[in-house]
Amino acid sequence: MMRLSVPAAGYIVAMTVCCCFSSLAQTKATGSTETARQETTLSPEEIRDKVYKDSLEKALATASDSTRFKILSALDQAYINSNPAKSLEYEKRRLAVAEKLQNLHYESFAYIALSRPAIYLNDIPDAKIWLKKGYALAEQVKDSLAMAKALLNLGSVSQASSDQTAALDYYLRSLRIAKAIRDTLLMNFSSINVGSVHYAEGNYVKAEEYTLPVLSQIDSTRGDPQQAPKAMEMLGNIYFKENKSALARYYYENGIRLYARQKNNLGLATIYYHLVGLYLSRPDSALYFAFKAKDIWDRTNPDYFMVGENLFNIGAIYYSMAEDSPHPAKENRMAPLQRIVLLQKAEAYCSMGLTSGLKTHRAEELISYYNQLADIQGLLHEYKPAYENAIKGARLNDSLYSQDEKNKLASMDEKYQVQLREDQLAGKNHDLSIQSRQIYYLLGGIVLLAIIGGLVYWQSRTRKRLNTRLLVLNRELDEANQVKTRFVGILNHDLKAPVSNLINIVHLQKEGAGIVDPSTTAALGERVRIQAENLLESIEDMLSWSKGQMKNFQPQMDWISVSDLFADIANHFSGSPQVTINFTAPEGMKLNTDEYFLKTILRNLTGNAIKSLAGQPDGRIQWTARQEEGKAVLTISDNGPGITATQLQPLYDESLPSSLKAGLGLHLVRDLSKAINCVIAVSPTPGKGVEFRLTL
Repeated sequence: MMRLSVPAAGYIVAMTVCCCFSSLAQTKATGSTETARQETTLSPEEIRDKVYKDSLEKALATASDSTRFKILSALDQAYINSNPAKSLEYEKRRLAVAEKLQNLHYESFAYIALSRPAIYLNDIPDAKIWLKKGYALAEQVKDSLAMAKALLNLGSVSQASSDQTAALDYYLRSLRIAKAIRDTLLMNFSSINVGSVHYAEGNYVKAEEYTLPVLSQIDSTRGDPQQAPKAMEMLGNIYFKENKSALARYYYENGIRLYARQKNNLGLATIYYHLVGLYLSRPDSALYFAFKAKDIWDRTNPDYFMVGENLFNIGAIYYSMAEDSPHPAKENRMAPLQRIVLLQKAEAYCSMGLTSGLKTHRAEELISYYNQLADIQGLLHEYKPAYENAIKGARLNDSLYSQDEKNKLASMDEKYQVQLREDQLAGKNHDLSIQSRQIYYLLGGIVLLAIIGGLVYWQSRTRKRLNTRLLVLNRELDEANQVKTRFVGILNHDLKAPVSNLINIVHLQKEGAGIVDPSTTAALGERVRIQAENLLESIEDMLSWSKGQMKNFQPQMDWISVSDLFADIANHFSGSPQVTINFTAPEGMKLNTDEYFLKTILRNLTGNAIKSLAGQPDGRIQWTARQEEGKAVLTISDNGPGITATQLQPLYDESLPSSLKAGLGLHLVRDLSKAINCVIAVSPTPGKGVEFRLTL
């Protein structure tokens, strides 16, 4: 009886790895051969492929290490389907670059990517070692995506070694991480591969349960375009095993259409290989598809792990033809010689398949190889090798398909389902916890808004009370200013009355000459006049000072002639013949200031100088005006006894109290000069006079 080898889905291994690590470029022609073709010219597609690879090689020579890492990945993609050995070489160089950069993420990527060409070259042990190193590094740097990819491919490697228990464990761990990070592409591949384990164990319902939902998510993924045809390929295998030939053919044909569009010759070869099972009743058609697959693998990757299975299938078809089992209704069986030729072909191809299968260590296929080869050799009367192969197949079958092994797989899947439900429950609890916190936050926000509203209301009421209080204070201040003004007015009135009386007495004395002796009358009159004039001067100073103290008062700025100012001073102090006052000013010099403020300042300074020169026979006062650095400068100097620091204190200290007794002169000068932005500097020289410098 013919045993046809249909693999569990080990074909997913290479493409799964490829999809996981294809980041920089996709090969432009997966079917182009790098081995020698006896053709004198290259097709346009092969020319583009060669130019692309050459450009990458050229860029590699001058690139920085980080860029070299990416270019080497692109070269790996370019050669993986045509020359896996060269692809492996590029990945090893890529690993060296990652180690040089001391980048653990890069090292993890390189180790995991190394497994792909190793699987293509049937180097399963090395692929497993590299994947475990890549997983350890990914776990160290907490890269969940890389961990899931490593687990996915470790499952494929384990499945290639017929360790279905380990494979299912790796696939389920990968699926769990993929769901946690919400990576749809990775979830789909993990689900397909979990389905492949159940397929290998003959649980086709479970296999379909994990594979079929993938197709509904294909449109939402952004990644390897080969995912859809791989899912269709897997479903075709499942329905073939369930004897649903129409469904199997439907999915196989759709997979072929997608692979052809992608120019994926390896994918096409894989489905051609599977189509053999659908055409067992038509050996010629079955051989047609088997040899089509063989031709592609011979050209692209003779060491591909499915090559042995395809060779075995060719042998199985020849065995079927020799037995003529597909045609039991035929009346005349074939000639014995022709039957022997077919059996010999069957033995040759099955032996080649067994030799290739021993490299991949795929136990399921090896059982079929041993049993089929034993049957063929028995018909050829080669009893000793037939017996040996039958024993090997039986032993391998007992170890692989024991009840304990099936129980382990069932238990593992059950644990995964339990864990999945626990994860879902934990997720729901987490969502409920978040919702509870959101309610608390909402209530807290409402309370906070209420507090803020209360504070705003309280602040508004407080501001209103303060504004009311401020209005009262302003009213009180206005009243105080009015009282002050009335006080100054009253003081002025009270001072003017006695002055007027004194002046009247003077006039009466002059008119009533002879009533008192002339000398007394003259002395009294002179004394009264001096006191009256001093009182009037004090009144005038105080009025000017009070004017300068008004907050809202603004000086009236205008252009005035310096010569007019000096003339006013000369006229004002013309009654002081004991002092000589000199004036020096450029012709036509003018100042932009308040005329009355400045005249008051000049009069006070001149009056102070005259007072300091009292009793000095050669008293001199010098007024000078000039321009310095764009500013007007007025100076007054005298040759009197000078001035002390105590006497100058009112000019600079605003906190010093003022009084009529102490005099208002320098207080007045200080405040008026400040009002008109006049800067006063003093250069006292005790015993030699003093100089006041006014800068406007």
